[in-house]
Amino acid sequence: MDNSVRTVGREELLKALWRSIDDEQMPNERTIDVHIRRLRSKLGRLANTVRTVRGQGYRFYEHPEVTVWAAPEYSI
Repeated sequence: MDNSVRTVGREELLKALWRSIDDEQMPNERTIDVHIRRLRSKLGRLANTVRTVRGQGYRFYEHPEVTVWAAPEYSI
């Protein structure tokens, strides 16, 4: 979400979120899709703040009603 000016790919998200896991134990890229779907369902009517960029990844669009709280160790 700190990178709202660019699209973040699935592979980049996987590597950032599961950095301590070796390649053999790395989850499938579809894992990211599942987490994004769950995030969107929790955002409800604001689900369009997390958008899919076809063939590239995901992008966060700022919205005045959305406040992002994140631990700094998870920034990408």
